[in-house]
Amino acid sequence: MKIAVVDSQRLFASQRDAWLAGRLTEALREHGHLAELVQIPFSDARTHTVVDQMLAVRLVHIKNVERVIGLGFPAYFLAHDHKIVWVLREFRQAYDLWGTPSQALPNTPLGRSVRTAVLAAEHAYLSEARRIYARSASAGQRLSDYIGLSSNVLLPPLRDPDLFRCDAYGDYVLAIGPIRADRRQLLALEAIGLAQSATRLVIAGLPERADDLLAMRTRIVQLGIEDRVVLIAEQLPDLERARLLAGCSAVLCLGDPDGRLTQEACRSRKATIAFTNGPVVAELVSDHLTGRVVSSVADLARTIDELIDDPALPERYGGAALDRLHEAGISWERVVGELTG
Repeated sequence: MKIAVVDSQRLFASQRDAWLAGRLTEALREHGHLAELVQIPFSDARTHTVVDQMLAVRLVHIKNVERVIGLGFPAYFLAHDHKIVWVLREFRQAYDLWGTPSQALPNTPLGRSVRTAVLAAEHAYLSEARRIYARSASAGQRLSDYIGLSSNVLLPPLRDPDLFRCDAYGDYVLAIGPIRADRRQLLALEAIGLAQSATRLVIAGLPERADDLLAMRTRIVQLGIEDRVVLIAEQLPDLERARLLAGCSAVLCLGDPDGRLTQEACRSRKATIAFTNGPVVAELVSDHLTGRVVSSVADLARTIDELIDDPALPERYGGAALDRLHEAGISWERVVGELTG
C-alpha cells in the first residue's frame, strides 16, 4: 500500500516525540508498505497566523497514495478519501490548557476567535477520518469532551526499550515529568513529610515556569523535608532517565500523557503509584498487582512506607508490571496493523 505519513514540524523547536513520525514511516516500510513522511511546517508563535496555517493545510492535496495517516495539528487536517488520524499532538492551547498559565493563546477577542476556529476545525476535519486513534486515554477523553469525537487508544511504543533495566530497589521514589506546583506534586511533598520511613522523593523535569520551581522549593522548606526531596530541574538525558528508573523503589506517576513513563517503569520492573483522579494507563496499572492507586496524601504516605518496610513488595509489583507490559502487546507491529487495517 502507498501511504503518506503527514505530520507537523516546528522549525528549530525541541519536540520530544518528533521521532515518532519517522519511526512509524520506517515501521510501515518494514511491513511491506511504500511509505513517505510529509512534514508541514507549523508555528504558533503568532496567534493571528494559526488559522492561516490551518487553511494552508486544506489546500494541500496528495493524490497518488492509497492512505494518509495524520499525526499532528494541523497536518492531520489534510483532505484525503482514506485518512486515518493518530492524534499525537493536538493544539492543547484550545483544549484543556485554555484558562491555565500554559494556555499561550491570549484571552483577547483574537485569541478567543482562534480557539473557536481551532475547535470547529478539529471537529470538522477529524470527522473526515475513517478512524481516529489517540495516544492515551486522557487524550481520547479530551477529544470526546471538547469536540464530541470518539477514538481508540493506541499507545506509542518506547523509542529504545532495551535501555531500561532494574539495578536495585533503592531508598527513593521517582517522579519524572514537568515540574509544576500543581495539586498532585504538592500532595506528593506532603506525603513525604508524613511518611515514617527514610524514603526520599526525586522529582526530575523541566519547570514549566520559574514560579513553579520557586513554589516547590518554598513548600519543601515549609514542610522541613529539604533532606528528603531532590529536585532535578532539567530535561533528563535518556541514559540518566534510565539510571534513575533502574535504582528507584517505585515510580510516582504525577502525569503521563502518552504512557511513556508507565511503560518505562514496567520495563525497569518498577511499580507505578498513581492518584485515583490522575492520569493512569489502565492497561498497565492495577492496584495491589502492578502498583498502587492511592486516593489521599495519607494513603500515599502509607504506600511509600510499605514499599520500604517490605523489600519483597516492590520486586513483586515490578515483576508483575513487566509481565503486564508484555501482555499488553505494545509494539510497532500492532501500530502498523491498526493504522493499515
